[in-house]
Amino acid sequence: MMHSAVVPAIESFDRRFLASLMSATAVCAVALMPSASAYAQSNDNEWIRPTGGSWNNPRNWSLGFVPTPETDAYFRLDDDLAVSTTGGGVFELLVQGSRVELFAPGCGNDGGSGLQANVIRVQNDVQGAGRRGVFRLLDASCGKTQGIVTQVNPPAGIPDGINELGLAGNTIFLTENLTVHPLAGVSFSVRDELPEAAMALILGESTVEGGLRLRGLDERFPEPGAVIDLLDATETGPADRVLLPRFGYLEPPVDRDLAIGIQTNEEGWDRRLSAEVRDAATTVDLEPTLADATSLELVELVTDDFDGDGRSDLAGFYANGVLAVLLQQPDGSFEPALFDQGLDDDVVDGTAGDFDGNGAPDLAVIARTGTESGVLRLYLNDGSGDSGAWSVGPAGEIAGVPVSLAPIGGDPGLKQPSRGIAVSSDLGNRGETASYKTTADTVVKTGGVEVGDEPGPSDPIEDENKKDPDPPLGVGNTATALGGNGVARFSVLQPLPQGGFEPLQQITLPGRCLDFASGDLDGDGRPETLVITDTDVLVLLRPLQNETAARAVAIPPDARSIAIGDVDADGEPEVVIGFNKAIRIHAIRLAPTPGAVAGEVGVFLEVERTIQLDGRTPDRLAIGQGGFTRLMSGFETDEGSDLFAGVVREIANDPCSAADLDGDGQVGSSDLGLLIAAWGDCSGCPADINGDGKVDGGDLAQIIAFWGPC
Repeated sequence: MMHSAVVPAIESFDRRFLASLMSATAVCAVALMPSASAYAQSNDNEWIRPTGGSWNNPRNWSLGFVPTPETDAYFRLDDDLAVSTTGGGVFELLVQGSRVELFAPGCGNDGGSGLQANVIRVQNDVQGAGRRGVFRLLDASCGKTQGIVTQVNPPAGIPDGINELGLAGNTIFLTENLTVHPLAGVSFSVRDELPEAAMALILGESTVEGGLRLRGLDERFPEPGAVIDLLDATETGPADRVLLPRFGYLEPPVDRDLAIGIQTNEEGWDRRLSAEVRDAATTVDLEPTLADATSLELVELVTDDFDGDGRSDLAGFYANGVLAVLLQQPDGSFEPALFDQGLDDDVVDGTAGDFDGNGAPDLAVIARTGTESGVLRLYLNDGSGDSGAWSVGPAGEIAGVPVSLAPIGGDPGLKQPSRGIAVSSDLGNRGETASYKTTADTVVKTGGVEVGDEPGPSDPIEDENKKDPDPPLGVGNTATALGGNGVARFSVLQPLPQGGFEPLQQITLPGRCLDFASGDLDGDGRPETLVITDTDVLVLLRPLQNETAARAVAIPPDARSIAIGDVDADGEPEVVIGFNKAIRIHAIRLAPTPGAVAGEVGVFLEVERTIQLDGRTPDRLAIGQGGFTRLMSGFETDEGSDLFAGVVREIANDPCSAADLDGDGQVGSSDLGLLIAAWGDCSGCPADINGDGKVDGGDLAQIIAFWGPC
């Protein structure tokens, strides 16, 4: 946390340096030119030591001298570089396609150990393979790294991730202007000791719209009660426009929570972004209720209430044409209702919806039937839940190679929300998403729209709690055929009543879409969409709010799947991400801000629990909406695949607080009355204090044990 007594001393040194550079290069500081040589009219001084080394050693530079405040420096190696410095100055620093960690172990002769630059730019190697640029400053504790203009650029071409500015340890970074593109990021790695000032001090108009990542360094993290000042723009003028991150990925230890705060001034412009460390309010637990191993290849799983008992059931689709339907029992376990082999081989995807209009959810599958063709087939459910509930339904031919499918509305005269199917196919030189109208007897194509090369995952973009009867459809793809020149895109398509789609938006992504999920994360009644990409990036979209810009943040590597829903039955949505050999459950931390200009609510995902999976990868994730068990997954294993389901519980770390059902600060007769009123099966309700799915004597014992002030 920045102390006011420290600011004048810091400012007196930093502003003298910045003012001297600005007076000599005022024009350059205001307008960045495409070529770095335009600044100093010098040849490129390239870093040439692949394994890192000392900034101050001239042998590590291509021109044989250490950069000076009048010359430029370039990092363009495809390496992780650990570069130390005892103090230095440079006109422009360009980090392009390299991952540079600059650290300063001691003070230089100038009394400081940071790097001082007129311009710092971080971008990916657009001339090469799209390697991302990362500039990370670590422990510049004797001085500060600083620049007049700092830019973190968006990815270009086919990137391997987002470009990122990273601050770590006791770093203090100072800049006049900081611009982080929405498809770029800024990361903070903290230890248990806090720096004397904010980790980044901003002195002028700045826009930091990219994602924020906050984590511990060297397995250390501040104790509860600490406030971590991340970005501080309080020294800017009242009218200076500053925007700070509204999207982020938080990774505190499991016993701590983070509250992100964004302060604004009277004009509504951001002035400070901080994180308060708190004791974790709850502990998240996962109890398996299903672990069904098979040698078959699982291609998709879905949840729906197939027997009408209010509990979410599970259906698995296998590549060889097998369908497995398992019904959830009152205790959260699952009983098989269907295991049928007799559909088409080479199944590639499946989904659920009421495709025949009888009020019970059916199943649909797509399968390849050749190198350039496929089939869409329905599997109909009468809703009875008995062994004869399912029958093979009609089928329709698909032109091209089918890739993914999703339920859609498609006909306003039909009462149920899902009465059609969208199929995305690869037609060789372009991709298409086609609409199919379905009945109990027919599957008929009614229209289609071009979605670019190599279409990928598709799903409705809807608020899972509201079930919009005609939600738009999201399709991940590349977009050469739509003018995107191969850049990864996310297409938003609105189903039309007569069939086909109206393209609403195309949003650029920093990598190819692997999976996505939609839900109302900020509570405004409109769904957001989270996309994971093959470049280890999580992207936030607001496709129904006329926002064409995505926001991106780097996440741990090897993310495979994502789901949004009320996984612990507490009435609030969570985000679950499946990684290689792990599942992470994330709470949503909101950061409301005052002011007419900066009034957008920030959405930050905090890791609540990481479940390690020995030898299993959760390639498919789904969250049910009813019943005791909500979290369901399909695991890829060396032997085949598993269907998995589990109960997620949030257990209050302060049991006395959990027993205070009415929140009046004491456990008494009113709490006892609330408990008795909820007696019996009561999965996820507050009166289920011990989290066993029912309100009974065990919960009554908790009330008695904590009777009195709480």
